[in-house]
Amino acid sequence: MKRLFLYICILFSVSVFVGSCNADKNTMLIGTWVLKNAEYENLDQFCRQKYNTFSDGIDNSIKMIDKELSTIISNDEKEKLRRKRQNLLDSKSEVNLKQIKESVLKQAETLCNKQTFTFEEKGKFSIRVDNDAVNGTYKIQGDTIQTTIENQISDVYFIKKIETNNLELSVSLQDAKLSLTLSKQ
Repeated sequence: MKRLFLYICILFSVSVFVGSCNADKNTMLIGTWVLKNAEYENLDQFCRQKYNTFSDGIDNSIKMIDKELSTIISNDEKEKLRRKRQNLLDSKSEVNLKQIKESVLKQAETLCNKQTFTFEEKGKFSIRVDNDAVNGTYKIQGDTIQTTIENQISDVYFIKKIETNNLELSVSLQDAKLSLTLSKQ
């Protein structure tokens, strides 16, 4: 009987401790946070997927044009399709993996010091970049923040580290995995 009582006390203590940790995270999360750094955890893989999607799209368009060329009788229409095909080939040759990587990095860099995340006490949430904002709600469970924007489940952020003025999150957006570092405003 004493052991059962001891186990119950230990279980109760652990649940109170875990509950207080979540309460601390909720309290620490409340406020406005400014994005200071955004790094892709899988940058090379993500850029390769973007490049392959771009390249495959052009290849599919060229195949469609080739099919049309075999069925069209008018020389004017054939010439228009040949020009369109050549333009697609030219645009494919002008884009490479390095350019995509530079573009992705520049896009992430432009958000730094401009994008803010605001978490309010009653579960309200917003993300703002310059004068544009989206509003929604959030729930925090353990190390996970689930956001909902316009009644649609949006992003799931994983808390890597939370301190009074420092927040580190990880999030998967489409095929990208990002590590975000934010500071309290």
